[in-house]
Amino acid sequence: MTQPAPKARSHSMRPLTDEEIPYAERLGALLTDLRKRAGGSRRYIAAEAHLSDNQLWVLECGYQRTRASTLLRLAEALAPHLHESAESLHARLVETAGIALAPESPWSARSARHRERRWAAYETKKRRAREWAERMGLNDEGGA
Repeated sequence: MTQPAPKARSHSMRPLTDEEIPYAERLGALLTDLRKRAGGSRRYIAAEAHLSDNQLWVLECGYQRTRASTLLRLAEALAPHLHESAESLHARLVETAGIALAPESPWSARSARHRERRWAAYETKKRRAREWAERMGLNDEGGA
């Protein structure tokens, strides 16, 4: 009889099966390796891919399956730093994910629109903070 998945893997709507765990772990190890070779922090790469840093951490730990569309966003964020095409990187990530790749959501178009609005608002907030800091005479270190 196979061992049940660790508790951390059971926090999703559809926990990983015992058969999917090795694939998710290999994908996580590959994502971690690629991110480190790209020289970016988890927060930076996640932001480039329009993910939360926690979501990237969960994927790197192999705790959840992910969709091909999410892997495409990660490939597009990592590729310029690795001097590799996003398409070949995406293909490698999808192949590594194997059976742990989740099907695309029927709501993916709506989710993409929501994600774009959320990140546009985030960028606006950052821009306004920079403008305020410039008006106040503050530099990037927070000093005058």
